[in-house]
Amino acid sequence: MEKYILGEDTISGREGKVMATIDNKVYELFDLTKFTADIELDTTEIKPIGVRHTETKVHGIKGTGTFSGYYVSSKYRDIILDYYKTGKMPQFKAVVVNEDPASKAGRQEIMIEGITITKSSFGMLDNSVAVSYTHLRAHETSLHL
Repeated sequence: MEKYILGEDTISGREGKVMATIDNKVYELFDLTKFTADIELDTTEIKPIGVRHTETKVHGIKGTGTFSGYYVSSKYRDIILDYYKTGKMPQFKAVVVNEDPASKAGRQEIMIEGITITKSSFGMLDNSVAVSYTHLRAHETSLHL
């Protein structure tokens, strides 16, 4: 086995895709330009008496993420408008797949459930760019590797 990584074995993020299930309909989010899903550890600082250092206690995790894409769809805006009208915030799930045929690393796949949009663009005009983008922030509650 090689003791270093070969450039050809890194996975290109351009080779991935995201499939979302929203209201029991599956969408390939082809309009995305970037997708990130992060896990943050919830911690508390512990400062015992008699020692000079601070320790850390992990007591939970929180999932957050962002996704950006071309401004070509109203599906995210519709989710927020649905909440505004009904008081029910729909959650959805996404399957993120990284599969670069040039890499020996293989297919990487994760399902993220309980995604709630917490910020979304509702309208935009910008004459300084040729193509308009939208950016969303989300919170997720469950990951499946």
